[in-house]
Amino acid sequence: MEITSRHKKILSLALPIIGGMVSQNVLNIVDTAMVGVMGDNALAAMGIGSFANFMSIAFIMGLATGVQAIAARRLGEVFN
Repeated sequence: MEITSRHKKILSLALPIIGGMVSQNVLNIVDTAMVGVMGDNALAAMGIGSFANFMSIAFIMGLATGVQAIAARRLGEVFN
């Protein structure tokens, strides 16, 4: 498969996002390793907290994507 300038542009935009998402997973693994020695209750609380954090971030990112799409459509209507 030939890598075009479009593919390079998409990859250059996607790599920071991929890096951020991978770093979040690495942070959760490190947190689990550090809290794991504290006992079952602490580990369960950390798991629930990590899940709540993930869900809130996912909600905000999804909302931002929706707002961006709506704003782009409205801006397109103005200029067309």
